[in-house]
Amino acid sequence: MHMAVFGSAVSGVLIILIMIALGFILARNDWFDNKMTSMFARLVTQIALPAYMISTIMRKFTAKMLLKTLPDLFFPIVSMFLLYIISIFVVKFARIPKMHSGLFRSMFSNSNTVFVGLPVNMALFGRSSLPFVLVYYMANTTFFWTLGVYLIQKDGKGEGSFNWKTTVKKVFSPPLLGFMVGVVLVLLHVSLPDFIMQDYD
Repeated sequence: MHMAVFGSAVSGVLIILIMIALGFILARNDWFDNKMTSMFARLVTQIALPAYMISTIMRKFTAKMLLKTLPDLFFPIVSMFLLYIISIFVVKFARIPKMHSGLFRSMFSNSNTVFVGLPVNMALFGRSSLPFVLVYYMANTTFFWTLGVYLIQKDGKGEGSFNWKTTVKKVFSPPLLGFMVGVVLVLLHVSLPDFIMQDYD
């Protein structure tokens, strides 16, 4: 049983690595230019992923399941603050230059939840892991576009600034909005027509 799970996990990760390698090779051989690469990223994050979020949340979860999951937002928030505190000590012990300390602390505390975390979790744990990844994503996005960006700005300018309009726009990204729409529809017991759900899939 355990070997089967391990084999499935390794297989899922290998598929992701093969896809990454294929993309790298194609880009290296000029199959994609910078404009096309940007287009793919925007297509995934602004169209495909939000639609996938709505579809998966509505198909796989009930209001009871979501209400049980959302309070878990506490755990990623605590873990990120702990990582941030640890990063302060790491900066001192590793003697990270002051001009790079903010960037280091920001990267130490945050992760790439969508492009790396989501496919890896889906490969390892299947669709059942999606709400947990998205709860982490909510905390991670908020943390990065507030404290994380502030720390990075301090590296470049010596002082950080905070723009509420930009921050809100970045925090409420299309994938997160797709997740929130899916959650609201499930909590309100709203069912979308089949032809729309098929398009989302």
